[in-house]
Amino acid sequence: MSQWRRSSRTVRQSVLLAAVAGTVALAPAALVIPAFATPDQTPATTAPATIAPVTTVPPVTTAPPVTTVPPVTTTPPVTTTPPVTTKPPVTTEPPVTTHPKPAEPEDPYGPDGYDVWGYDRWGYDRWGFDRWGYDRQGYDVHGYTAQGCARSGEDRPDADRVACDLRRARPSTGSAGS
Repeated sequence: MSQWRRSSRTVRQSVLLAAVAGTVALAPAALVIPAFATPDQTPATTAPATIAPVTTVPPVTTAPPVTTVPPVTTTPPVTTTPPVTTKPPVTTEPPVTTHPKPAEPEDPYGPDGYDVWGYDRWGYDRWGFDRWGYDRQGYDVHGYTAQGCARSGEDRPDADRVACDLRRARPSTGSAGS
């Protein structure tokens, strides 16, 4: 647990602050008590006639502070009537430029799905061969690939043996598992 200390200066300030607070709190009571005190009822002794005359001072009245408020003047807002025009202003619309729509190219594929050269959208003819003579699996009409690998049987004598081995090692990609 931490301890805290007060310096003598803060103690003096605290005591002075408490004294001022007490004085301020008791000051109105000190002014009220003499008003309710009873007057002295002791018989007066005859005093010699040399008493100085008592002059009464008229009570001091303080006038309320005079505050001058500037007079409030409100002027009605000035409205101007718009000028009278006999004809509406002429507005010109910007020229509309119309660009001709480019002609859409005709579909080069006929109703059967082949173009004029006999190839479909993917580049194969009616028998399933592309423009270079290979089918969708990469074999030509004789059953060989471009590297000389055979679809079944013996590879050509000039075949790339590494490419053929890699081709045969690939897994099947067809949905039927072939």
